[in-house]
Amino acid sequence: MPHDQHQPPVTTVQLNHTNVYATDQRTSAEFIAEVLGLRVSAPAGPFLPVDLGNGVTLDYYEGATNRSSHSTTRSSCPTISSTP
Repeated sequence: MPHDQHQPPVTTVQLNHTNVYATDQRTSAEFIAEVLGLRVSAPAGPFLPVDLGNGVTLDYYEGATNRSSHSTTRSSCPTISSTP
């Protein structure tokens, strides 16, 4: 048997967006877009995305949270795929 048939499948992970919770999503998205020299994209559902130009967006969300106003909560949702 060739050696490659004994190798497990390769799993790749690609980050495609990060949710950024903010008390004012418009102000927050515009701030980071200006700092990075980017533009705020059109809303996508409850999210206000800033496209980083590398396949990743920062998706600003304005919602209730149990954290103080000085805290930032982020969650990342990678795309996972396997190849044989």
